[in-house]
Amino acid sequence: MMLDICYVRGTEIDIMFNAKNSSLFVVGKACDMLIDTLRIGQDTINWNKNMKYLGVQFKSGHVLQTVLTL
Repeated sequence: MMLDICYVRGTEIDIMFNAKNSSLFVVGKACDMLIDTLRIGQDTINWNKNMKYLGVQFKSGHVLQTVLTL
């Protein structure tokens, strides 16, 4: 529901969300669970086990793991 609100409000103020440049990531007890697909507008956001942000590699699991990449 929050993604729907962001999408609607974003379109009202000319902000476009790009699902291809977005990802979903789980850390904690739910890391092994299957979680429903989430969408922003008509586009699906992908779930990932690993994610790179600002040169840091994040790994999903029961605890957050990070690796600095250059």
